[in-house]
Amino acid sequence: MSSNKASWEEADFTPIAAFMRQSGEEVVRSLRVRPPMRVLDLGCGDGTTALPLARRGVDVMGIDIASNLVAAGRKRASEAGLHRLQFREGDACHLKDICDDWFDLTLSMFGAMFAPNPFDVAREMVRVTRPGGRIVMGNWIPGDPSFISQLRKISASLRPTSLPPTSSEDTLAWGVESHIVERFGQAGVPANRITMVKDTYLFTSPDKTPECFVEAFTRFYEPTFASAGVSNKLDEFQSQLLQLARAQNRSADGNMSLQLGDTAPDFTQDSTEGPIPFHQWAGDSWVVLFSHPKDFTPVCTTELGSVAKLKPEFDKRNVKVIGLSVDGLGNHEGWSKDIEETQGAALNFPLIADTDRKVSDLYGMIHPNADNTMTVRSVYVIGPDKKLKLTLTYPASTGRNFQEILRVIDSLQLTANYKVATPADWKHGEDVIITPAVSNEEAEKLFDKGFKQIKPYLRTTPQPNL
Repeated sequence: MSSNKASWEEADFTPIAAFMRQSGEEVVRSLRVRPPMRVLDLGCGDGTTALPLARRGVDVMGIDIASNLVAAGRKRASEAGLHRLQFREGDACHLKDICDDWFDLTLSMFGAMFAPNPFDVAREMVRVTRPGGRIVMGNWIPGDPSFISQLRKISASLRPTSLPPTSSEDTLAWGVESHIVERFGQAGVPANRITMVKDTYLFTSPDKTPECFVEAFTRFYEPTFASAGVSNKLDEFQSQLLQLARAQNRSADGNMSLQLGDTAPDFTQDSTEGPIPFHQWAGDSWVVLFSHPKDFTPVCTTELGSVAKLKPEFDKRNVKVIGLSVDGLGNHEGWSKDIEETQGAALNFPLIADTDRKVSDLYGMIHPNADNTMTVRSVYVIGPDKKLKLTLTYPASTGRNFQEILRVIDSLQLTANYKVATPADWKHGEDVIITPAVSNEEAEKLFDKGFKQIKPYLRTTPQPNL
């Protein structure tokens, strides 16, 4: 057994992989895969990227050097009912038993970069990808401000080799364009066919603090510290890692939770209208995703009746509405009859059955001090760009005013297209405020209905899209 394989198999990577689920969904969405494509996920782990790929109906082969991760991936695929996905043990440097030109897309997200022979990795990725196909890699980028660079500095100070298990070749070299060009160049790919895009990934874990993040990393690294004979340094590692996590945490409340402007997490979950692949279902529409505490409860019954009656208003605004609770489909279907009977409106939008709390945990809908089988009354307004535009949270005792949510959507859609803001208690058709960044000269050009200056910082104009 190679030392690289042994290092990965002695550690438990799955807790860290759980933090990366959203990244897999985001990457797959950007790739725009579709049947009947064949995709190779190299260094696949337990399926962070492979499972979202398979949910889109393509044939996926996931290869990883660690048998424990392959087993975990098979288990996840089986539980998800994804039969077009296979996991295999294999070495990224030598993809034996795989034909030349077989895959339409060869992908490796933070996987093959750990292989000991990078030129062999590039050669094999090119060999198994058909002419005209794509090769996509996600790799760490060197640079002191990054979390990974700081993590490697901490680990290097505590043991002879950097964590996680790595090769003699610096893994960060995969994040340098000249190295990428050289490696794939030797495999026959010209430099003008290679594009490098730099980006920052934000972990978003609702109700998870930096302490939870450090706990996951510690579970992964503990066996490696033991095998290196430096278990006595684990506490020091935890302390330094916690300082790093807190320093890089961008959340205002201390949790690594969703903030306005973040990408709304993607998911696939059962609903009263069948499985919902959320981002695909949303398409180019605005979305209102709202949770209710429990089926067959009085306030929730009135809320869903109200939404059903207002559905034509949401439709006029290109807004899709979708509800959620942790109840099962059977309860949802039975309760929908009560809603129609008591509220005079049939359910005309999907209700998610989030029985495993997958979506609730992604969006932070379960209050940490409340019953873990009941979501709070959360509302998320998501734009066509899949960014979070508004969040509202109500206590279980207070029903929501969905007319107010329509009013807010009117404001969000208006201000997304014009350099205006809406004042207190504004309603559709009323005057709006010109944003301070717009000069009077620019305002005269932008607003053909004119404007009124009350103060230099307070100028109003008729609603511009009427």
